[in-house]
Amino acid sequence: MMRKRVVIRLHPAEAKTEASWVVLDGTSGEQPTVIQQGSVAELDEVTVGARVVLLVPGIDVLLLQAAVPPVNQRKLLSAVPYALEDQLAGDVDQQHFATGSRNDVGLLNTAVVEHERLKDWLFQLKVVGVQTDMVVPDVLAMPYTAGQWTLFLEDHSAMLRTGLQTGLVMDASNASLLYESALRSAQELRPKKVVVYDFRTVADDQSELWLPQAESLLHVDSQFPASSEVATLQSDPLEVEIIQPVEPAIGLLADALDESQVIDLLQGDYSRREQVGKLWRPWRLAAGLLMGLLVVQWVQGLMVNSQLKNEVSELREQVKDRYVQSFPNAKRVVNARAQMESKLKALRGGGEGGQGVFLALLEQVASPLSQAKGVALQRFAYRAGKLNVTFEINNLQQLDQLKQSLVATGGLTVDIQSASARKGKVEARLLIEQSEA
Repeated sequence: MMRKRVVIRLHPAEAKTEASWVVLDGTSGEQPTVIQQGSVAELDEVTVGARVVLLVPGIDVLLLQAAVPPVNQRKLLSAVPYALEDQLAGDVDQQHFATGSRNDVGLLNTAVVEHERLKDWLFQLKVVGVQTDMVVPDVLAMPYTAGQWTLFLEDHSAMLRTGLQTGLVMDASNASLLYESALRSAQELRPKKVVVYDFRTVADDQSELWLPQAESLLHVDSQFPASSEVATLQSDPLEVEIIQPVEPAIGLLADALDESQVIDLLQGDYSRREQVGKLWRPWRLAAGLLMGLLVVQWVQGLMVNSQLKNEVSELREQVKDRYVQSFPNAKRVVNARAQMESKLKALRGGGEGGQGVFLALLEQVASPLSQAKGVALQRFAYRAGKLNVTFEINNLQQLDQLKQSLVATGGLTVDIQSASARKGKVEARLLIEQSEA
């Protein structure tokens, strides 16, 4: 299902109502669900969630052709005002230019409107909460068929569409003169048929009801000399079909509107991208600084994380080295910390009580061992309240003195398990335990 679409037509100041609109339900057939006219203030709820196309009075928009080379859109919008300057009565700087497609001879179709007028249209909808997606001159929403002109007659004006993106809007008082002038100016591009839609509602005694007639279109202006070309124009038949619709003009305009073939006035400073850019521009510096700060913090976080990983790795290596130093017979180190805790637990005898006995026993033997001369500890082991100490000493006499020193501390039983001479030293192993009370 397609998005709901609302086509709104703003009426000229002299019209009885401010606007008319059509709500299209978004189905493939896009049948209008609402055709209504009234105040702009009524559009708030109608346009919720819808794509809004605004048709503005073509009487305020000039549709011209500019001779400019093909360049990118930004340069094009800069070049068009100077190419059309001679065709404009007002100051170029006060005009907004919107470009369309090129015609058969390469001229660029262009819509020109005063900035203040366009801003006023957009403001009328903005104050009632309506966001406009496209702004199109109403004359370009009229039905179009190649080789054919379309004419809308309304109470105060007449709209004439002469091409895909060309046309003009005329005041009712001079519509007939401008219409015939447009036919003469068209020359070889003169249409074969004109379809007239008569939407006028005023009574005969209130206004002169003008309708183009086929025979009046063959009038030759005195400025054209009698020539074969003029004679050809006079002899070409021009078909005029007059239709008096029963529905309001907005219904036909909404049905005939081809968004891909019109000139959208929301270009340049009025484009959605430019509007977002205007809102964003004052915050770009602050956003850039914030982004820079976030990048710096992110880099600092990476550096800190890397540093912490290196420190953890170094600590693990230190634990491993300390474990190997404490247990030189260890052949395989997988988790130094866990293995160290396991070894310590074994040394403590597997419980709190064993830990207390071990520490007390170690405290008793520490002083005699450290004071003995020539003693080089090799290893010690603790199990079930008994401490095995293996060491080298200079001679058997010193070994006996060490044993006596240990016994003299009181409460210890010392047993020489082995003593053997090797390379001028005596390697001895003592079994030490606390004596029974």
